[in-house]
Amino acid sequence: AALLGASLGVTALVLDQRLDKSEETFLLVRGPADKAMGDRPLLPAVLPLAFCSGLLLLGLEVGWSRMLAQVHTNSVHAFAWVLAAFLAALALAASLAPIVLSRTSGLGPLLEWILLVGGLLTCSAPWLFVEMTSDLVYVEARTPGAYLWALFILCATSFVPATLAGGLLLPCLLAGSRRAGADHDRRSLGRVLAANTFGAVLGPLLTNFVLFPWFGLW
Repeated sequence: AALLGASLGVTALVLDQRLDKSEETFLLVRGPADKAMGDRPLLPAVLPLAFCSGLLLLGLEVGWSRMLAQVHTNSVHAFAWVLAAFLAALALAASLAPIVLSRTSGLGPLLEWILLVGGLLTCSAPWLFVEMTSDLVYVEARTPGAYLWALFILCATSFVPATLAGGLLLPCLLAGSRRAGADHDRRSLGRVLAANTFGAVLGPLLTNFVLFPWFGLW
């Protein structure tokens, strides 16, 4: 996975160097959400928020995998379920972000609401998980289909809402980081994505090797 990611990064760099300047304006098309945000300088808080978004979301994904493994007999399957639900929530958040951006008048208040709602849902996720599993009782069902359905309901109601709220943060930051001109757009978006990726790399490492040994799962 690391080799594939590095290969894609090198490929993108090579293509960027060969990109014809006259074609840049056709690659960055602004939609209604971009017009609502306007052309403005890169906000100072955008890069730290992008870093924290990757750090917290990927760290929480590891924690939720550990949570599901407490009530699921196969930890590998638990990780697969959490990963699938996690990616589905992020995809849904990315599709909802343009709608949310088109209905807001400012980026600052929108980010505050996203952080507030995401924080509340994240804090409530462990409580919902314990309640739905009757104090961490193993999930059981008579048929394989019923068992998979029970796992789906457990994931969808406990940590998917928090992931959905947190997943709105990065698309909104990307919209707010755009500047006037294609060249400024490219640099700003690259910096935001780099900060988010760096946080996503550190999130699982800190969660597994620092937070869990010091504080435990709960």
